[in-house]
Formats: sequence, C-alpha cells, structure tokens
Amino acid sequence: MSAPLSNGPERQSFTCGPGNHCDRAIGSCMWRCGRRGVPVLWIGDIASSGMHAPLYACDDCTAGLDALVWAWARHRDGLAPPDAAVDGCGCG
Repeated sequence: MSAPLSNGPERQSFTCGPGNHCDRAIGSCMWRCGRRGVPVLWIGDIASSGMHAPLYACDDCTAGLDALVWAWARHRDGLAPPDAAVDGCGCG
C-alpha cells in the first residue's frame, strides 16, 4: 500500500507541444535544492532500508545530473581525465 507524499508533485496537466515540459508536474525538488512549487521531473525511484519512494528533481538539478552523466561518459570513452564528481563524491 502506498500513501501520497506531502512533498510529492501535485497533479497538474500541461499542454504538450514544442518547447513545453509536458512531462513535468508542480511539486518539490527532492534531489538537492528542495525548492517547492516548481516544475519537477520524475527521475526514478530511490531505495533505502528496504523502502522505495519516487524521486523528483527540478530542471536545475536534472541539468547537474545530466552534466555528471556526460562527464562520466567522456571519461569512460577516454575523452576526458577523471573528475572528482565523476569518480567519487568529493566529500572529503
């Protein structure tokens, strides 16, 4: 059984067309920034301690994730040197 999350996106329809983000909903970014009431995109599910929850991110945070994916791909293909953001968290 699942329950709605208080910070999950609200149900809202968007007009789809060129340049529109029709796959977005209005809600809270659950990735990094935590902004509320912004267009968010479902980027997958997250699992922790045997529990699962949907993960939504705003355009700014998904752009950061996209940059990490491209940096990793360039590194994997031998086109760029390793980067702390690609090879590890750089936390320390």
